[in-house]
Amino acid sequence: MRAALMSLLLIPLVVGCGGDEEKSDADADADADGDGDWLSVSAGSGHICGVTASNSVECWYPPNELERPGYESGKIDPPSGTFATVSAGTDHTCGVTTSGSLECWGSDEEGQSSPPSGTFETVSAGYFHSCGLTTSGTIECWGSDEDGESSPPSGTFETVSVATSHSCGVTTSGSLECWGSSQDLGDQPSGTFETVDAGSYHTCAVTTSGILECWGDDWTGQSSPPSGTFETVSSGDNHSCGITTSGSVECWGDDQGGQSSPPSGTFETVSAGGMRTCAITPAGNLECWGQYDPS
Repeated sequence: MRAALMSLLLIPLVVGCGGDEEKSDADADADADGDGDWLSVSAGSGHICGVTASNSVECWYPPNELERPGYESGKIDPPSGTFATVSAGTDHTCGVTTSGSLECWGSDEEGQSSPPSGTFETVSAGYFHSCGLTTSGTIECWGSDEDGESSPPSGTFETVSVATSHSCGVTTSGSLECWGSSQDLGDQPSGTFETVDAGSYHTCAVTTSGILECWGDDWTGQSSPPSGTFETVSSGDNHSCGITTSGSVECWGDDQGGQSSPPSGTFETVSAGGMRTCAITPAGNLECWGQYDPS
């Protein structure tokens, strides 16, 4: 069954910013233009989730994108309660509540929506597995471990990010650690890093000097970042985006849907998905760009 699912995932997955299946495109645009309503956003594969200013989670499908047949996973149906952060995966979503516990919803075929107990700082939802950073700095993963993607190394970490069949984290000493499929890991760079983000089959990280390093698949240029200094980076399916030290967003890689053509302005955070990218301004406004191209 998993082999069949993975064959679907090899197709670039569409991500957008709009409304769920009960909302019109106009409603979707209104959601994206909400003034000061958002704390964070996560562009998953086929759906978007964000944490509002009141710490609730909202999830929705982009226009023209509904559940794939046979995947009625409930990934856009978050539980009630208040959340500090959220991460949208492929057919499941995970969030950290304001009390530090984990909540996951959606597909659970590989156990990716059955998180452990304990208190966590952050969480990252991938395809068939998820990982979280505990308040003590260790990493715990759950779900598929076919390629070792849910078997993190020991030690303490500052951040963690998961993707298809690999996961990466930055240790408290600034070193980069990745585990999982050797095909996805590539020739990871050395040095000291601030943060890392794993995409479908490529990964990007920001060094302590603010320089971008990317590795893995580069067939659309997703592993060929621009020069300059950056605060953070987000790796999507076949493109990546980063926030520069001046607050602007730069993207590289696949742009067939406009997902690598960001608007002008300054932003606090950015999330690259499939053919869509979303970011939040310092005022808490949510902006998304890109499109769903069915051709």
